[in-house]
Amino acid sequence: MKKKNSIFIVWRNYQARVDSMQEHFNYEVFYIDKSFKSKKLKPFEYLFKGLITLMKLIIKRPTVIWVQLPPTPVMYVLYFYKLFFKNSVIISDCHNGMFRKPWVSTPFAITLINKLSNVILVHNSEIYNEVIKNFKISSEKCYVLEDNSIEMSATIENKKNEGKPTVLFPASFNEDEPIDQILKAARSLPDINFVITGNLKRANIFHDISNASSNVIFTGWISKEEYNRLLKNSDIVLGLTKFEGIQLSVANEAVGYEKAMVLSDTKILKELFYKGAIYVQNEEDSLISGITEAINCKNQLEKETKELKIERKQKWLEQAKVVKEFI
Repeated sequence: MKKKNSIFIVWRNYQARVDSMQEHFNYEVFYIDKSFKSKKLKPFEYLFKGLITLMKLIIKRPTVIWVQLPPTPVMYVLYFYKLFFKNSVIISDCHNGMFRKPWVSTPFAITLINKLSNVILVHNSEIYNEVIKNFKISSEKCYVLEDNSIEMSATIENKKNEGKPTVLFPASFNEDEPIDQILKAARSLPDINFVITGNLKRANIFHDISNASSNVIFTGWISKEEYNRLLKNSDIVLGLTKFEGIQLSVANEAVGYEKAMVLSDTKILKELFYKGAIYVQNEEDSLISGITEAINCKNQLEKETKELKIERKQKWLEQAKVVKEFI
């Protein structure tokens, strides 16, 4: 039997979900992260990424192609490739942003996803129900595959935090994150350090971080190794969003590292992370209360997260088994 040649195409520099599933599905990952600063040049950026993607596909000639969506222009490349390699299996891994503008409005986006994909993956049951009902995604091809909790690395030194406890907030600085409320809460909690990771070039697009207090540390964009070190050595992991239906990657990472969590009080987060977390409103007073409670109950929350990790891993394996039948 011919060995399956499986690759995962990602038009960005890193994706934790892709990393966490690689060992199980045994694909090779191609990150293509050439970003043009000007929005006017975006079409040329996608053209460049499309050409690089097509070259890699022609060279590798994979039998199974995983693709992260959005961005949707990658589907045009796959359409061209499938004209010549009709038997290749395409697995479209649709993040929630795929079903919001501008991506869902890209010409022929949904048509191409339904036509080209052998499997369409969404990340939770709430999004599944929404896309089947409102976006005419093929119910015969669509499956839920939740994020897989990243396993704790035994090579990372476990340092005991001396003095102030540390709250880690991995930020994308998108509009759904209540950055201003976090900074207000931090100012009211001077005995706690707040470490906020993420690309600072994006920070001022939707937020003003100029008034952060001295106990807030912005790391900027950091390496995967440094991020994992911060994650392992934090006391509390903070995961916040204003949007319903968002399955936060940071929450899955926190479960992998068996951390106490403070999460937004949304339906899907409470459904997925039903242990090990304090749920809060995205407001200053609620954040102060929730973070304080989490620090006081840290040991109990970590115990619950460890239990949750085992339970979610078993659930994920059952979901992944369905996907494996196609490849």
